[in-house]
Amino acid sequence: MMRTIRRTSRRALVVALALLSLAAGLSPQGALAQDATEIMRSVEEQQDAGTSAMRISMHVYDRPDSDESRDMYIESYGRGDDESYMEFVSPRSLKGLRVQDLDGEVRVFFPSTGRVRRIASGQKSGSVGGVGGDFSYEDMGGGSLLEEYEFTLMREERGSYVIRGVPTDSESSYDYLTYYVDRNHNVVTRIEYYTPEDGHEKTMTADSFERIEGRLLATEITMENHRKHRRTVLRIHDVRFDVALDDRYFNPNRFYR
Repeated sequence: MMRTIRRTSRRALVVALALLSLAAGLSPQGALAQDATEIMRSVEEQQDAGTSAMRISMHVYDRPDSDESRDMYIESYGRGDDESYMEFVSPRSLKGLRVQDLDGEVRVFFPSTGRVRRIASGQKSGSVGGVGGDFSYEDMGGGSLLEEYEFTLMREERGSYVIRGVPTDSESSYDYLTYYVDRNHNVVTRIEYYTPEDGHEKTMTADSFERIEGRLLATEITMENHRKHRRTVLRIHDVRFDVALDDRYFNPNRFYR
């Protein structure tokens, strides 16, 4: 889902773009005549913005039925389609951890060592920032969905279009993703992630929505990890679009200073 709202920089929305990839508009009239590519093009176009800023809280539940969570708080910024920056502000053990994504080039600054690590394509299945949550670098990555996936409209199911997306990147950790696009409410409500090793590994769902500056956004998103039997919840706060941002967030030589 995160990847569907990352048009504002989907890397910042997902995280929480995309954080933050999820609330997306789609006109139901005439949609039957559209193929999957046109539906997903509408998903991207209706979330367009030059820049975005938001606060994100991440809550990791180590057991599916647990009420106890490990809580993290993040500031996130995005510019265009392909540039994003996240900084952990709490807890103290993670304060200052920063993740920058520039057109798929991911760098992580670790304040404990003062070093920057570049995340290779084959390592993007790991937890963002290495903090143990169920959102990977790939899940929260940016770029155009139309460039990164080949889409097929599979069927209609209980008022939703079911669309399969196959990654164009041979180093993707996924075989394919399945998107559920709600025709009545004009949003993507669910994404299923399938891997070669484990089949249906994860499911992302939108638990609540808000209309912010004319855009319907998922403000609470849950990722269930079926293989590890746990879940991670992202909550999006204080979203702003088309705001002035410091260039250092998107400079590979300055984002950690």
